[in-house]
Amino acid sequence: MTSKTKTTSMILTTTTIALLAVMLTPIDVYANHTPWYGGPALTNSRADLYFHSSLNNLSIDGSTNQFAKAKSSTEAAMTTYTNIANSNLILATTSTYGTGKYVVYAGDLGFFGPSGEATYPNDPERYVRYNTQRSFGTTGGCSSFFGYTYAYNLQWLAHHELGHTSGLAHAQQSETSTMVPNCKSTWSTVQSHDSAVIALVY
Repeated sequence: MTSKTKTTSMILTTTTIALLAVMLTPIDVYANHTPWYGGPALTNSRADLYFHSSLNNLSIDGSTNQFAKAKSSTEAAMTTYTNIANSNLILATTSTYGTGKYVVYAGDLGFFGPSGEATYPNDPERYVRYNTQRSFGTTGGCSSFFGYTYAYNLQWLAHHELGHTSGLAHAQQSETSTMVPNCKSTWSTVQSHDSAVIALVY
């Protein structure tokens, strides 16, 4: 191989790596907004959440059929956000599901998929979904194996997903925020940055 061919090959390899890095880098479409804020506030500053029976499919504290634990952990997070906003933001439980209401349910997001997901206030779909491929605990932290987190603190996840429901985007992993993409085992509730943004918005 000639020197010119080697140089061309190195340039192509470097370019390919750079393109792959760009493609694999998560894009935060809310980066230009107030930090951790994802868009419009909730309509009427309120979200009514309906808890679906599929929550029984989650593995919580080592077993399924734990609907009550899934509901209570989520409701605890709902109360946290309502209190932070001095009731200017209302996250409430509803016994019926219908137009304009949110559904909290369990679904298969894949073995390597996220532990949960939730829609932003400006999304026509309204839901909070927990991944049935994960194990959850109501106490303790998160458990990882070679970088793969397989067990999550349900309190952390509930606060994280309801942060999205309230309008919070992902924070940088290094930030003091429950909105970091990957669970920090010592945090099971909102942090100071989250509280500050919620208070500003609502």
